[in-house]
Amino acid sequence: MLRDKKNLLVYYSHEGNVEAIGHHIQSMIGADVYSIELAEPYPEDRREFVQVVRHEIKEKLGHPIVKKEIDLSIYDNIFIGSANWGKTITPALKEFLRDNDFGDAQIFPYFSHGGTGLGDMHDEIIEYTGSSNVHEPLLVYQMKLTDEEVRNWIKK
Repeated sequence: MLRDKKNLLVYYSHEGNVEAIGHHIQSMIGADVYSIELAEPYPEDRREFVQVVRHEIKEKLGHPIVKKEIDLSIYDNIFIGSANWGKTITPALKEFLRDNDFGDAQIFPYFSHGGTGLGDMHDEIIEYTGSSNVHEPLLVYQMKLTDEEVRNWIKK
């Protein structure tokens, strides 16, 4: 059972959806929580925000994040959450993944989306973690998630 292991939940949540999903998962597995924080906030103007994000995605850039000390080597399982932004993971999460060594941890990605599905997100988690221990992702459509779905995902 996962509660017998050392678990970490990592996510970037721009509007709170990925955070809410993460807390649902966390309540079931027991995990430390690491919320990725931006070093430079995104523009509040929606049009400017979209322009910045499109540029970051097109150029495969990360977004500056606050660097906090975390030793990932102590964790058996790392649950990684992102929203689907243009069929990719968020640039802030991309930055975190590039900056850290995931060692031999089992990686469980989860993604929220509003209808665009998986896109390249799973492949990006594999690429940016450099891990061969990446499990199939949990896709959450419009915040609809049950305990049974979480249990079935973790068993895979």
